[in-house]
Amino acid sequence: MEELSSLVGKKNITRGDLPSKGPIVINEATDLPWRPMTFREKWRIIADAAGLPPDVKNSGSRRTKTSRRTEIEEQLAAEDDSSAARR
Repeated sequence: MEELSSLVGKKNITRGDLPSKGPIVINEATDLPWRPMTFREKWRIIADAAGLPPDVKNSGSRRTKTSRRTEIEEQLAAEDDSSAARR
């Protein structure tokens, strides 16, 4: 909590001082957490300048539960194949 307090700039922070969900991304200019809407707006400006199509969203850059589950299943299957080959 001490680190979060320093990020928000208040000694006694409450849950309302922090984003309601997701990661806390720090704005390097202010050393405070980005406000979600401002972050999305800035991200879109950069994405447009980089030539990313409008249907590519920032949420596409994070891992979802489904993609993480798939990664784990693939890893377990590979381990099973490896142990079966050793027998």
